[in-house]
Amino acid sequence: MGEAGAGDVEVKCRHLPIDAAAVRRKLPLSPGGPRLTLIFAKLEGKAAAIVCERL
Repeated sequence: MGEAGAGDVEVKCRHLPIDAAAVRRKLPLSPGGPRLTLIFAKLEGKAAAIVCERL
């Protein structure tokens, strides 16, 4: 994603009204890039996005 050029992204949503499939379709993916997980969640009552590299 962005300059990282993710090859595959798994999108997860926890307690937020976000369409994970729609988010994934909008991401610019680069073949051969790292596999990432993008998590949308509520943390301390606020929406947050967390990007993790999948191992």
